[in-house]
Amino acid sequence: MKTLHSALKLRIETWNDPGDYPSGAGGGPLPSYKFVEGVDGIVIVRLEAEDICAAIQAYLDDNAGEVDHKEPGLTVTKWDYE
Repeated sequence: MKTLHSALKLRIETWNDPGDYPSGAGGGPLPSYKFVEGVDGIVIVRLEAEDICAAIQAYLDDNAGEVDHKEPGLTVTKWDYE
């Protein structure tokens, strides 16, 4: 499998503590922080002959995570084709 195009973008959100605690703990809101809510985008790959059967089966089973896409740290949630 060969990556032809990768256009992934992190979706960053900010968590803000409401600071409304019945016990009055902390005397106000805690510091806010940013976190990664998700990753949007698309990765286009070229399947080699040995990858085709696994990719087709994962597509039919709607189980994209079973194909070894050789991209460390990336979890595939959907396969599509054109």
